[in-house]
Amino acid sequence: MGKVWKVKVDEKEYEIRLKGNKVLVNNEVNKLKDFLVKREWFQTAYAVNIGTKKALLIASSLIGGTKLVIDEKDCATGETYVPVNIPKWSYVFMALHMINLINGLLGAAIGLIGCSATVSISSNTKIHIAARVALDFVVLILVYALVFGIGLSLAQL
Repeated sequence: MGKVWKVKVDEKEYEIRLKGNKVLVNNEVNKLKDFLVKREWFQTAYAVNIGTKKALLIASSLIGGTKLVIDEKDCATGETYVPVNIPKWSYVFMALHMINLINGLLGAAIGLIGCSATVSISSNTKIHIAARVALDFVVLILVYALVFGIGLSLAQL
């Protein structure tokens, strides 16, 4: 089906439905590409008109899925929306994960999973920075242990 939000703007109810590359506002079909605001490495933002307000539809491939933000509030949770900011230090961990590219397709896939986990952990501001760095180390160690374990298992065959 797709993601659905029910919001109230100016005392009027709206249903916003995300379906593939289309967004439906009260069943009025619009192409997402017509609302493109910003495309980044891991997320794309669209500005969608909902009544008199401009809503931000943020589609993320790595962190938190898709969010609808009106007046800086996440429509699903009601919490203040904080844009995702990947800290510069997390790129070191991502580079270390990408070394797994030399371990073939399986190593590359596991490395990409490690990168995704690193981005998710590093950009989560609800966790103290020291804990985020520690968790990134743990993920890095687990990913390498998994790759080497699979490599040793295959070598014994």
